[in-house]
Amino acid sequence: MLLLGRTSDASGERRWQSALPGFVSAAGLAVMPWTLNDPTLLRTVAICSNVIANALYWNLPIAVLTAGAATVGLAFINAFGQIAGFASPAIFGWLFASTGSATLGLGILARCIALGSTSMLFIPKRLVNR
Repeated sequence: MLLLGRTSDASGERRWQSALPGFVSAAGLAVMPWTLNDPTLLRTVAICSNVIANALYWNLPIAVLTAGAATVGLAFINAFGQIAGFASPAIFGWLFASTGSATLGLGILARCIALGSTSMLFIPKRLVNR
């Protein structure tokens, strides 16, 4: 996390530095169902990559929005994250109970993370890469 944060600051590249760990996390979660004997390494990679992506992500709204809008934007992002933090385990548990497998839940989670990482790349480069 420190290395990517430092290179992001030194190079000024924010979008790819934030999106790549998200893609790694999504890939780790997507492959995890096929390594059910011992998914410890993939779980560790997925969690660490997700933490890195989240840490670098918080620079993007502040770079795009004005001071007043950034306050509202960060509050909205935080509120949406709290709702997702409540709903995601319930949906994952329901899918696991319905199907008897974690494959569908992990696939949906991987797709959501990949979609979020892809959406970071749609932010215009001139706004965030400074």
